[in-house]
Amino acid sequence: MISADGTTKALTLAALAVLAIAGAARAEVILATDFTGVDTSASPTAGSITWDTVNGIIAPAPSLTFDAIDGFFSAPDLISVDRNVDNDGPWSTTIDLALDAGTLAIDLTSFSIRTNYTSNSGATQTANRTINLAVAIEGSASGSLGSSDIDHTDPGGGTGTVASIDLSGFRLDNTETYTLTFTASSADGPGVNMNFDDLAIAGDITVPEPGSLVLLGLGGLAVLRRRRRD
Repeated sequence: MISADGTTKALTLAALAVLAIAGAARAEVILATDFTGVDTSASPTAGSITWDTVNGIIAPAPSLTFDAIDGFFSAPDLISVDRNVDNDGPWSTTIDLALDAGTLAIDLTSFSIRTNYTSNSGATQTANRTINLAVAIEGSASGSLGSSDIDHTDPGGGTGTVASIDLSGFRLDNTETYTLTFTASSADGPGVNMNFDDLAIAGDITVPEPGSLVLLGLGGLAVLRRRRRD
């Protein structure tokens, strides 16, 4: 039998272990690429992507599959989508996200991307263009977690600007896998195709505290020792 005193000690240690397992969070970029050397020859898939940063998640497939595009314009080290999102309608692409074995959860903070709008021939626009950029997230078990979007205006001229979409409130955990869908749309007239570059997803990564396993072990030892005495 375990005495009341032994039970109390064991439960106290177990409670401390549970608190430690809650982990510590750190702000990180979890996924990023600048699309250097990307291969867009296999329309409508942008293949051979090198993910420059993969942090807290399992590396996604090294390609992006696009919905409802005509193809890609030839452009070095970025992805240039052949689809006028005003005349032809929106396009979207997806990224699969699954936490790695050492991550308890990720509280997403932002999705950012560098945009540069082009004409229907892929030439750089010199006029302002506004486009709606949206991110939606779906869990494999929980379904839709919601979406967030911005209306982003690029001044033209070929330098591009960074659009940042607020993803605060979206939490990924290790109980399921997720699909992030990035959609571009517009109602701003002709020539609203899009080059994009410098994709980055950021979040606060929660990992187990180093003391978690130690505390769990101490709790187990306390119970075993008490049993041996009684």
